[in-house]
Amino acid sequence: MTDLLSLNSTGTPAENPFPIPKGVTPNYINPPTLAPIIFGVGISFSILSMLFVIGRMWSRHYLLRRVGFEDWLIVFSWCQSVFLVFCCCWSTRYGVGLHYWDIDPTKSMVTPSFPAQYVTTIVYPTVTTCIKFSILIFYIRLTPSLIFNRLVKATMALTFLIFLGTIFANIFACVPIYLNWDFVARFTPGLGTCVNQIHLWIAGAALHCLTDLVIFVLPIPLVLRSQLPTRQKWNAMVIFALGLLLVVASVVRLQMNILTLDPEQLRDYNWTGSRAMAWTTMEVNVGIIVACLPGIRPLLAHLMPSWFSPPESLPNTQPPSAIEIRTPHGGDYFATITAGGDDVYGGDGGDRLGVPREGLGEKRGSWTDFFREGKMVRLSVRKSKSGNLKVERGNESTAEIVQKEGV
Repeated sequence: MTDLLSLNSTGTPAENPFPIPKGVTPNYINPPTLAPIIFGVGISFSILSMLFVIGRMWSRHYLLRRVGFEDWLIVFSWCQSVFLVFCCCWSTRYGVGLHYWDIDPTKSMVTPSFPAQYVTTIVYPTVTTCIKFSILIFYIRLTPSLIFNRLVKATMALTFLIFLGTIFANIFACVPIYLNWDFVARFTPGLGTCVNQIHLWIAGAALHCLTDLVIFVLPIPLVLRSQLPTRQKWNAMVIFALGLLLVVASVVRLQMNILTLDPEQLRDYNWTGSRAMAWTTMEVNVGIIVACLPGIRPLLAHLMPSWFSPPESLPNTQPPSAIEIRTPHGGDYFATITAGGDDVYGGDGGDRLGVPREGLGEKRGSWTDFFREGKMVRLSVRKSKSGNLKVERGNESTAEIVQKEGV
């Protein structure tokens, strides 16, 4: 908001309209700045999230051999986050990160930072929405439960509606649009109008926190009611609990926006808003990292099987010899492949082999990749002519399966 501090009502250069605090001398040569924080946080977290995205895509492509739409959404989200960091860093060239009294009045008329700041108000809701959709699509793949999937899709609809409302409000916060960054025109009477953007940002941040909280809570009952062994259940709970980091980051950002309502904070927004800007870049990249956590589990199991492969895993030479069909959700099928009383878990970073919702017919089910001792085993389920179930490994039938319903 550099120009706001050096324009009078006619849009011409003026003396600093805000009084300089007592005992403070303006420093136009080497002023204190928060720019290093914006650069350091933005760049470091972008690199960290990039490593998680690479791990996720490597796992999907080389281990699971399938890359889904939600994976490409995360890649797109990371690209947007890099652009967001660039815009935040670019704006420091024009006063962001400085106290208002340290902004050189002869340079404060320069406005290139404002389009960059304006763009961040559009990029931020876009990237966070893509991250949320990636997580929600992953949720849908967890279970064929009709009720759970309807809740997930309702959350997706709510998230999309909030996104549309936020984008529309941010784009047209000023009419004409160029008043969003041209402060000379903004403070020229009769050229247009602008809403209170601080209030707008707070409303958007509050709705963002709401959807983050819903997304965090959604899978918890599903995991608690699952038939997974204790270790696997705790592993899943830890992954979802890390999603709480995203909720905390959203709440902190909301609090920072609320603090700017204080007249003293708003007066020095170039300085106080810099912290919120740095936190925004961190929040977005933390969201990307959280979304990648389930996807990199197969990679971790491949690299460190003794740590991340379940203790029930079997030697690769032992084929599955039994299967239990669980029907916990009104006829929706889950299959748990067992051998010698031990469960073999895997598949898309998850823990059970999903059988098509329409049931088990003569047609072979979809291939599902399992991990045993960190190595992939491709399996599918079908009915044999005798009516029993078979587990297939590759094109070879490995065992006759006994169906147990309602387990």
